[in-house]
Amino acid sequence: MPVAIKATAKSRAMELIHQGYVQADISLVCPLCALRFLLLVDLKDRQKQRQLSGETSGREIAFLREKITRDHLYDHEHDLFMMP
Repeated sequence: MPVAIKATAKSRAMELIHQGYVQADISLVCPLCALRFLLLVDLKDRQKQRQLSGETSGREIAFLREKITRDHLYDHEHDLFMMP
């Protein structure tokens, strides 16, 4: 399950990394203000995804990008976005 986390929320990102998440090859950027978010994926999910499609699915990335764009309206008050 991919997670998008603000690049400035390093301590929270480290918590997720200790729980078994790894940083994906791409990062997500708010299209309205260029705030950067790290894309983290569960190590088990990442290995499964590579077998199936080679990378995190476009549908999941599109969902997270939409959440980031909507959050811009609230000055990016959320540090973390997860798939439902």
